Amino acid sequence: MSHPWEQAVRAFEEQAAVNPPPARAVVFAGSSTFTLWNSLPQDFPFVPVINRGFGGSQMQDLVVFADRVINACRPRAVVVYSGDNDLAAGRTPEQVAGAAKGLLRKIRKGSGNIPVAFIGPKPSPSRRHLMKAFNETNELLRALAASEEGVRYVDIRPVMLGPDGNPRPELFGPDGLHMSRAGYEEWIRLLTPVIHEMAGTSP
Repeated sequence: MSHPWEQAVRAFEEQAAVNPPPARAVVFAGSSTFTLWNSLPQDFPFVPVINRGFGGSQMQDLVVFADRVINACRPRAVVVYSGDNDLAAGRTPEQVAGAAKGLLRKIRKGSGNIPVAFIGPKPSPSRRHLMKAFNETNELLRALAASEEGVRYVDIRPVMLGPDGNPRPELFGPDGLHMSRAGYEEWIRLLTPVIHEMAGTSP
């Protein structure tokens, strides 16, 4: 039985065979937050980017497909957003962080000591019941980044939570899970200096 995401990964490979992705790009790998980010090249015009988001995926799926989804692109840097689907499916923060460490090992083996950034799980209104697990996962990813050279942790909670500590509704779509354009605008502001630093480009 093939992996549930085999077809999505094969689609990336077929697309790359017809239209090769840019060399030395920043690869965005993760779940639907990236899949739905259709304006990625326009939002980070100062560096080549490759979108390798496949909706509904979990951190462990990225580990399985790291060579085909990330290392095959020969990236200069990698930005990872994954983990909240894992927690919604019943995985623990420790399991998510363990998978993130496994993903980092695969990237290091296949692409060398390139910069990697892990974005912590976002506080979605529809998953408010998981907030404790989201916060624990964020702190574990922060600790992972602090213990590994060339790894960054990006905390998006401060820009996505209002003064009352609740998710800002205008940053999310009607489903309370996926982001609105306003949500992506906040991410662009937060990620731009991080990507400049990772890619070695000037602001």
